[in-house]
Amino acid sequence: WADWILYSGLMLTLLWVPRPVVVVSAASAYSVLIVLGMILSPAGGDWEAGLFNRTLGIVALWTLAGLILLHGRTQLKLGESESRLRAIVQTATDAILTIDEHGIVQSMNGAAERIFGYQAAEVVGRNVNTLMPEPYRSEHDQYIERYLRTGEARIIGIGREAVGRRKDGTIFPLDLSVSEVRLDERRLFTGIVRDITQRKKIEEQRDQLARTVAEKNKELEAIIYVAS
Repeated sequence: WADWILYSGLMLTLLWVPRPVVVVSAASAYSVLIVLGMILSPAGGDWEAGLFNRTLGIVALWTLAGLILLHGRTQLKLGESESRLRAIVQTATDAILTIDEHGIVQSMNGAAERIFGYQAAEVVGRNVNTLMPEPYRSEHDQYIERYLRTGEARIIGIGREAVGRRKDGTIFPLDLSVSEVRLDERRLFTGIVRDITQRKKIEEQRDQLARTVAEKNKELEAIIYVAS
C-alpha cells in the first residue's frame, strides 16, 4: 500500500506541474526511490510479488510522464498555431470581422479598428449593423434570418460593393466578402472588408476626364463644321 500511495502522490504531482523538466525530474527521482525500496525492503518477503508490483509502478509512472509530455507538446503546438493565426489576422491590411448567426460581433482585427474608427471592445458583443448606415442597418437582421431559413445567399460566398458607417458618422464605400464557418452546432460568418474610398475617387476622376474629353471633342467637331 505504501508503494501505491507513493505512486498516486507522484502522479498527482506530475498532473499538477506538467512542465517537461519537472515531469522528467520527478519521474526519475521516484523511479530511483522505487528501485532502492525494492532492493532494501522486498514487499513482505514475497520478493517476486514485490518486484512485479514495483516494476508495474515504474512502467505506469513513465507511461504517465510520456503522456503528459506528449500532451504538453501538443498544447504548445496548438498555442503556436493560434498565435500565428492571430498575428496574421491582426496584421492583415483588410478589415476582418466575425459575427455569429444573430449578427453579434465576435471579433475584429486592427484593420477593422482603423477603418471604422472603433476599438474592438466597443463593437464586440454588439450587432454588426452598428457599422452600417440606414437603410442597410434595419435590413441586415432580416437578411441573416432569411438566409438561415431559406439558404438564399445575396452576399455570402459572392461578395459585392457596399457602404459602411464610421464611428464619426461618415459613410464610405467598401468591398465586402462574407464566408460561412460551421463549428459543431454553431454558425459563424467572417466578413473581409476593404475600404475603396480612394479607388472610387480615382474612378470618379477618370469618368470626369472622359466626360471632359467627350465635351471637347463635340466642341472641336462643331468648330470644324462651322469652318467647313
